[in-house]
Amino acid sequence: MKLLFVIPNGVGVRDFLTQSFTKLLVEDNDVIVLHPIPIELATESYLPKLEGVSYQPLIMDPSGGRPSKFRAFIYHTLRFAHMRWGNTKGMRVTIARGLKGSFYGKTMLAFSRFISRFFANKPAINFLEQMHSHLCKELPSVLIYKHLLETNGIDAVLTSTQRFEPSVYPIYAANALGLRTATFVSSWDNLTTKPRITPTFSQFFVWNELMARELLKFHPNVSANQVSITGAPQFIHYKNKELIVSREEFLTGLGFSPSLRLICYSGAMQGISSEDVDHVRLLLQLIKNEDIQDCQVAVRPSPFESYDRYLSLENEFVNVRVARPDWIDTKRKMARFLPTKKDKMSLANLAFHSDLNINIASTMTIDFALHDKPVINLAFGFSDRHTTLYEDYYGFEHYQRVVKSGAVRIARNSQELISYCNMYLTNPTKDSSQRAKLVEEILGSPTQSTERSITKTINEKLRIHPVLTTT
Repeated sequence: MKLLFVIPNGVGVRDFLTQSFTKLLVEDNDVIVLHPIPIELATESYLPKLEGVSYQPLIMDPSGGRPSKFRAFIYHTLRFAHMRWGNTKGMRVTIARGLKGSFYGKTMLAFSRFISRFFANKPAINFLEQMHSHLCKELPSVLIYKHLLETNGIDAVLTSTQRFEPSVYPIYAANALGLRTATFVSSWDNLTTKPRITPTFSQFFVWNELMARELLKFHPNVSANQVSITGAPQFIHYKNKELIVSREEFLTGLGFSPSLRLICYSGAMQGISSEDVDHVRLLLQLIKNEDIQDCQVAVRPSPFESYDRYLSLENEFVNVRVARPDWIDTKRKMARFLPTKKDKMSLANLAFHSDLNINIASTMTIDFALHDKPVINLAFGFSDRHTTLYEDYYGFEHYQRVVKSGAVRIARNSQELISYCNMYLTNPTKDSSQRAKLVEEILGSPTQSTERSITKTINEKLRIHPVLTTT
């Protein structure tokens, strides 16, 4: 089989290019990888030389310029209509968020959001989807990808994510040619907080049974035989014990004492949690006041934005370090942040050697639970608006599984934060069985989900699954 593998962003690079997936895929296929790596970084650390694999840069201006106003209007109306119809808490919060962009852009989005209420039903959503697909067929980039697919005799197209815009245009081209297509649903919240998956795919790969049910519920045009449970590629590197160094080496490298307990605070993007610095400052003050004793704090910022807002903490307190993600800021509009291989080691050691994790409704909860580390979720802010926002996060359908599992403790004020920190630091095995059950529910059986098992599923499904007919 000749396979086109589309990896449009840094997360895809982390989960696939810096692991062994491409090497395994080429055992049974000839593979062309479309990638977002800028030419100055296109070295073997990202693009290893493998027989049967060739690399081509992704078209980063996928629409061939600014999208037509009508196509943009149809696209955004489809997005809002799907979320109104799905009507989950996460979707309602997404719809209600403030609009960004130019005056014209915000006006168009506001009108799409308003008129979408009249399209919030399955027939109307299908109509909008077919119209948007039709409008995309003749885009310059789609025509370029059709030529690439035909010239190279491609049999199937796989994308590492269903969400990132540049990855969908090769799919429109493949659908127009009647080729088999597949995508990874890239995160556990994508089906209950995000808009409709468009374009259509022949096959979907999801983390677990819960996501499979959500996909079938919110995308009723998808049949059960189009959905495969593979586990989550982003967690597989934790199985590599060669990444782990001694506690002394790791903590000394961060500038910490190996004899003190380590709390990791996992930061979110500023648009999700603008009060992260305030929360860390509160935690450090509690430690300074000896409400929480003998601890030091590593702050792991989101790798998808600058970590500068945290640096002032290192000047204010002696027992905090910003554990900077080893991602490169390319300064480009698309796929701006790219991981290095070193980041896997940094994150693996942080999760392995930390005594406790604190975050706000983050996927990092799963990273630390996978290492049987206690987790505290914060649900209080420094204003009523932020406290309400954080409470909303814990009501999202995907995170309700965590809340109901008993695997974490949710602190709704500083006194609860003190109590839970001291409880877990005194008894780190508290809630251990619940953490194990949560990991199994979200990731399936971590020992069975491997790069080889996922690659096997890809090969099987893309060879046998029927091709979708398109309109």
